[in-house]
Formats: sequence, structure tokens, C-alpha cells
Amino acid sequence: MTDVSLQLKNYLRKLDMPAVLSETLCQIEEITFSSDASRSYQQLITELVEEFVFSEIDRRGQPKRKLSEIRELQILHSLCDYFSESRKERRLAIFLLLFPCSSRLPEKRQSLLAQLVSLAVAVKNSSILQCVGMWMQYIGCTSTVSMYVANTLLTDYFKVIPDCTGYLVDLPEISPVFCASLIVALTRIVPETSPPLKVVELISQWIGSSSSVCFSPLEILPPDPSHYTEPESPLCGLLLWCILSPFRECKSDVSPYDKVILSSHDSLKPIEKSDNSSNVFSCLHLMLLETMMKSGQSRYDVTLLKYMVPIHEVIRMIKIVSSKCTCVNPSSDAVEVSMSRLAQMLQIACASKCLQGNLEDIFKLVHHLPYSRLLHIVTGFGRK
Repeated sequence: MTDVSLQLKNYLRKLDMPAVLSETLCQIEEITFSSDASRSYQQLITELVEEFVFSEIDRRGQPKRKLSEIRELQILHSLCDYFSESRKERRLAIFLLLFPCSSRLPEKRQSLLAQLVSLAVAVKNSSILQCVGMWMQYIGCTSTVSMYVANTLLTDYFKVIPDCTGYLVDLPEISPVFCASLIVALTRIVPETSPPLKVVELISQWIGSSSSVCFSPLEILPPDPSHYTEPESPLCGLLLWCILSPFRECKSDVSPYDKVILSSHDSLKPIEKSDNSSNVFSCLHLMLLETMMKSGQSRYDVTLLKYMVPIHEVIRMIKIVSSKCTCVNPSSDAVEVSMSRLAQMLQIACASKCLQGNLEDIFKLVHHLPYSRLLHIVTGFGRK
């Protein structure tokens, strides 16, 4: 340990909570963006984060016990204050130092991050939500850590708060990229054939108020392109909800695992049969098709639009739809509606360049689905 590092740590150890948190964050920012910053400071920053920000280790480097609730609140409020007041061009870099893009994020820190997101939504802290949205894209919106954060938010706002719309309806304006990343995670968390109606209605409001939400991941500039695969748009997950919605009455659609999850969310019961639920999915499906059609007038390069509806996601969708079709009569109305929506999705996605590349694997899978005249026309045209 250098003399400078030792002096800084001794100085910080003399400060009380929560002053030490604010001062540590400022010192980390100063070190990170100083003109003589080098790799030798990375270890120091890691130690400062572990000891003085999250209290994960003591001065000897030994693990600490579980944080008290008061200490957790102090950390959360200090982080909220810091990111609200920090310079915009520096926020993301500091956030990534506190919460590295790693699936091995310490359990305590993972829990604090989820609580931080919940608090940021409540106080409408766009600075934190913007950082979290980009962080989810970097680490993967369907990664274990991202889905843990999304599931915590789902529980906090849909189970604990009877009417959460007032807290969440403005998310597309507060942080479009967080809104998009959250939707991607939610489409993997909740059952595909019976997503909670409250969640579907809220997302429909988001897409209806700002269709640009679906495009926001395309604007991300990764800090390290070599470790960033591709932006994740919420389109595929939502389209799958709409395509599978006619099957929501199949008994086999909700697994025992799903029933356990849903029973723990009193206000998140699967959608029952009703004209209202059918209308919700029909409207959402139409909005998603219109969103893809708008991509032609968007400012995004055509090479980026392929991430809106990636081929591998469409293949995944068709395989799931195919498995659901085995639960019902192939000539039923549910199958016909589902196949029609799938055909509409494929037609618009191809026409709008949201779906690009070699579609031969998709056509092969579609061939094994129940016959649909519209689907046959669309896929037949696509082969020409």
C-alpha cells in the first residue's frame, strides 16, 4: 500500500456516517478522472468501494457482518444524492465502479442495488435509472442479476402498493433505456402465457406514450465494445406475450413453479378470460406492429435495426409457440389467432428491416406449425 493510499484511508476512517460515504464517492471520482490516473489506482478504488461505500470489509480486509437497516438506508440515500449532483458525463463510469458488469456481484451489493432501483423509481431519480438501464444492457437484461433487480421492483410496486401506476407511468420519460431494459427482464420473469394484466396494461401505456422506448437500447455506446454483445429491445418478449395470449386458458400453461411465483404476488394473478384482457393484448400487438413500421422513419441506421427483432429470438419464439400448440386443438380459434399474430409480426418485421439475415431456419420451423393461410402466404412470399 502506497503512502497516498494509506493517508487517504486513515483520513476516511476518521469520518462518521454518512459523511464518509459522500467523501469516499468524491475521492473515487477525483482519482478516476485525474490526469495521472493509472491502473495502479484500480485496486485502491476497489478497496475504497468495499470498505467505505458498501462496508463489505473492515480495515484489515476481513468480511463484515450483515449491514443494519439504518446503514443500508444511509448508503442508499448517499448514492441517490451523489448521482443526482454529479456531472452527467461521469455518472456511468462511477456507477460501473460501484456495480461492475459481472454476474459475480456480491450478494449484499446485489440486494442494495435492487433497493436503490426501487428507491430511484419512487423519487424519480433519472440519473440512477439511466445508469441502471445501461448497466442492464451491458450485463444482459436476462442475466440473473438483472432479473433479480426487475423481480424486486415487480414485488415492491405490484404486491406492496395497491395502485402503483402513479409511480411507474412516467418511466419512459424519466429513463427510456431503463424502461426498455426492465421490460426485457419482465418478459422473462413472468409466465409467457399468463402475464399479469396490471403489468401488460402498464407496459401498453408506456409503449403508447412513447414508442421510442423500444429503440432506446440502440443509442447505447458501450464503455468496452469487446465485452458488449448487442442491444436488447423489448419487442420480441412483448410480441411473444401477444402471440401466446390466446393459449392462456390451457391448464398446462402455468407450471407448478409459475403457480408458486404467482401465489407470492397476491396482485399478480394470471389473466382470466375476459373481453378486457383480449382487448389489452390486441391493442398491445397493434402498437408493437406500428412501432416496427415506424423504424423506417427513424434516425437509426439500418444495420442497427436488426437488433430490434433478432433472428435467434424469433427462433426461440417459434419454438415456444410450437410447444404451446400441442396443448390445444390445432383447428381451434386460439391457434388461428396466434398464427395470425405470428404471421403479422414476421411480415412487418421483415418489411421494416427489424428482422434481417438468412431466414431459412425460421421458415423450416414455421413449416411444422399448425396451418394458417396468412402464415403460409407470408412465409411463402419471404422465400421468393
